[in-house]
Amino acid sequence: MLTDRSAGRIRAFALGAATLFDITGAVIYRALRAEMPEPGTVPSEGPFQLATKTIEDAHSEAVMRGTRTNGADVSA
Repeated sequence: MLTDRSAGRIRAFALGAATLFDITGAVIYRALRAEMPEPGTVPSEGPFQLATKTIEDAHSEAVMRGTRTNGADVSA
């Protein structure tokens, strides 16, 4: 049968792990913040439209690279 102490140990471990990852993330963010680029201007289109445009651009580039030198098209 489990005791109250085992639940306390689990809670303590969970809080300790969360604290460790939180402190580690904060240190990494502060160390790399100076090297991060500026956010730039926000486009007028929404985030979904911007993501769709990025996917479409990547797809067209992949299709262009997918054509073999002998002219055979390997796109799906």
